[in-house]
Amino acid sequence: MMIVTNAVKSLRIVPGVLARFRGNGMLSKGLRIRVSSNTPSDDSGSQCGSESPLDSISSLSSTKSNSEENSTLEGVVMGLLRHIAGLTLSQEVELHRLLSNSETKMMNNLMRKGRPVPLNPFPVVVRKFGNSFTTGLETISVIGNEGMEEDNLCRPWGIACDKDGHIVVADRSNNRIQIWQENGTFVRRFGTLGTGPVQFDRPAGVAIDAEKRLIVVDKDNHRVQVLTMEGDFIFAFGEKGSKVGQFSYPWDCATNSQCQIVVSDTRNHRVQLFTSSGIFLRTYGSENVGNMYKNFDLPRSVAFNPEGNVVMTDFNNHRLVVISADFNSARTLEFGTEDASLALLRPQGIVVDDNGNLIVADSKNHRIQVRDAAGNLEWIFGSFGQGDGQMDRPSGIALTRTGRIAVVDFGNNRVLLI
Repeated sequence: MMIVTNAVKSLRIVPGVLARFRGNGMLSKGLRIRVSSNTPSDDSGSQCGSESPLDSISSLSSTKSNSEENSTLEGVVMGLLRHIAGLTLSQEVELHRLLSNSETKMMNNLMRKGRPVPLNPFPVVVRKFGNSFTTGLETISVIGNEGMEEDNLCRPWGIACDKDGHIVVADRSNNRIQIWQENGTFVRRFGTLGTGPVQFDRPAGVAIDAEKRLIVVDKDNHRVQVLTMEGDFIFAFGEKGSKVGQFSYPWDCATNSQCQIVVSDTRNHRVQLFTSSGIFLRTYGSENVGNMYKNFDLPRSVAFNPEGNVVMTDFNNHRLVVISADFNSARTLEFGTEDASLALLRPQGIVVDDNGNLIVADSKNHRIQVRDAAGNLEWIFGSFGQGDGQMDRPSGIALTRTGRIAVVDFGNNRVLLI
């Protein structure tokens, strides 16, 4: 892959395009080119690599990374070559044509895919029970409230699963992380109240990335901690504030195949995207209030879908929002317009399976909704209560490696495996 090293060392350009211009004498002699073969993989099951060319481009524009003029590879390359290489009008037209054809292919190759269980050797797809209200399922397991009182969950929120069968839960009011196996066997716990490494103040969202790192949203400390699965501290990022890279009561997080980290910055009414090392990339939300799609009201949970888009639960607007992978546009999914009984009421957790199905914790309706990628209803499960198949404000939600739904039953201080 060609890389422009004069003036902009981090900008990577579509393979073959600059070679075409160089062969035609379209590049000035002062523009140096070097060839690199470390093309990022688009394999959704691969481990995280270096940041993609699109992230290198976004770093050039700093806080303007969402602006129209820097939103495409074509726009950046055109601007650079216009000023650096001294293109003529006819050369610029030809470059525009070639980049227009190649950008779509590059975007597909560099897609930051989302998976519900990173590195799982086979697709993870939620089980389906037909287009109906499901009143009973074959097996429901309960985790988290059957041990000694001091070992039980207290107002838990976030949950994540890995390919090795672990279930990680943010035990929020106990200011700790607890880990079980899918069969309910306890593995370990770590964390205490505080502001130091592996100390928490009401941890909320959790995620496990393709490097087997545990990402924890340390909500009331206004930061994100990155740990090993054994509970060892790696690094943290964020502080209280409203500037880019800062948080005001962040709530949930998710990672994609490049280990980028998306965080719902709840009281700043936005979503922020970071590199795998915690460097700010993009934001979408309250900054552009003129766009109706950017008027979020306490965004709560986030997940990447197979196309690399971010799906978010817009808590007080009772809907889902799908933010494009480039963070330049969004669309809403609102249910119940024809049947009010299907409307969301303060949705919390969201997870997307490898087929794009949406699994939503419909919190104040005390149920789970499963919908296909287009938003069509597949099935609904749950009602208010403490018994089998009942819930009290379900919050965080995840999928196990076999496609079972793991949901935090917040008000009942337990985890249900459905």
